[in-house]
Order: sequence, then C-alpha cells, then structure tokens
Amino acid sequence: MNQVLLLSKNLFTDHPLEFKLNKLNYEVFLSTSLLEQLQYGTAGIGILGHFQFVIIGKTVDNKELRILIDRLARYSFTFLREVEVEPDHDKQEFLTELGFHGYLNENESIEEIRERMVLAQEVQGDRKDSQPSNDSTEPVFPVRKVMENYLLPQASLSKTEKRVLNLLLEAKGKAISREELCQKLWTLGPTTSNKNQLSYLISKIKKKLPQTDFYDKTIMTIWGEGYKIMPSFYEKN
Repeated sequence: MNQVLLLSKNLFTDHPLEFKLNKLNYEVFLSTSLLEQLQYGTAGIGILGHFQFVIIGKTVDNKELRILIDRLARYSFTFLREVEVEPDHDKQEFLTELGFHGYLNENESIEEIRERMVLAQEVQGDRKDSQPSNDSTEPVFPVRKVMENYLLPQASLSKTEKRVLNLLLEAKGKAISREELCQKLWTLGPTTSNKNQLSYLISKIKKKLPQTDFYDKTIMTIWGEGYKIMPSFYEKN
C-alpha cells in the first residue's frame, strides 16, 4: 500500500479527496500540523520517510508552495498539487517549474484520480532519469526509417504496443499528447478508459525495451504534453 501525505490548512476541506484516495487503496495522512512544521523547518525527517506521495492541498497559497517544495526537495517524493479547476498551460508550467509531477482535482472521478496518480509517478521517474546535457546545442534528429521487423524481432510486443512505439519514433523527438495517441489507436479516441489503457501500454513497452535495440529509458513522460522518445536515443542511433 502506498502512503500519501496530504498537507492542508483545513482538514474538513480535503476530506473528499482523502476519501477517494482511500478507495483507491492509498493510505492517507491528512495533516495541518505537519504543514506548519514544514513551513517553520521543524518537521522530523523520520516521519517524512514513510511517504511515497506528497499532495499539497488547495488551501495552501503559491507563496507557501515555494517554501514547502524547497523544504521537501531532498526527498524522492511524487509531488502533486490539489486544484479546483483544470490548470491552463501557464499554470501547468508554473507547477512544473516548482517541481510538481502532476495535479489532482477532488471533483474528478475515482478512475481519473487513479490515472493522475499513476501518470505523476511516470513523470517523476522520467525526470529523475533524464539529466540535462552539458552541451547547450539542441540535439539533431537524423532521418531514421523505423522498420518493425528489423528493430523489434526479440521483443514480445503486441501489435498495439508496436503501433504506440512507432508513433512516438515517427515524431522524431517531439512530444505526442495522450489525446492524439488515443485518437490514432482507437476508434473512440481519448476516453478515460483508453487513456488508462495507454498508460498501461507505455508501462509494458518500457519493461520490454531492453530486449530490443532500444533501452528501458527510451520513452519519456512529459507532464501536460504526453510522451516522447528521449533525445539520447537519436544521438546514439
């Protein structure tokens, strides 16, 4: 069971989100006192080590967000921000710059919240594995014809998994949104069910890639944008 620290200035306000996370089998510690301890730098290291996720509630303002992220940056948490409305592009960029891996809206369905939790973990893992290059020059993406039968003979990829991988390769390093991928893969397009299925496919592909000419960190999750092939793959090929 994953442990979640939900930091809030008002426990009553965040009970609905806590309830939905509990139904997804997350063990949630909803706290105002720990929020205050973190703000004043008095929180004990021991208790923080128990959590895999930290969600900062909607009652915490942006100034306080910066303080909290600075205090928690040393830990390998998956950080999420609780929001009341879907953040626009500028808001998503702001949260990304602060170090968040995703966001949650208590008004979303349990299925949607589950999907956002999984996606945030993907984003955190990909950020951790992608280190900035010392070379400031933009990577050059050579024209490279993708041949399924040549590149993927040893991988037990399903037909749909191969389609996903080739769609990403054809983008030559540019991110493809989850909506666009769903539109190309399924007749019904980006339904919640299909988005869940896409996340599952991406996860399966990542586990199988070491069996091929690729490596396991070929695919990167870009929060708010979708998925893309890592620049290092094109540099090596």
